Amino acid sequence: MSVETSEEDRKKFVEQTLASAALEGFEPEPDFRTLLDRYIKGELTIAEVREVTDQVFGLK
Repeated sequence: MSVETSEEDRKKFVEQTLASAALEGFEPEPDFRTLLDRYIKGELTIAEVREVTDQVFGLK
């Protein structure tokens, strides 16, 4: 199932996620931030971001 989101919604989601992660001491690498920026712009889906992240961390 695909859910349409606005760029504003995606940006808010990313900001909230990064703020939560920062509370745990996580600072995203520039490459990961680039992926998130592409997600915000609508160039990637969150599933595509997750797939790349899983590959980088050897989860798939």
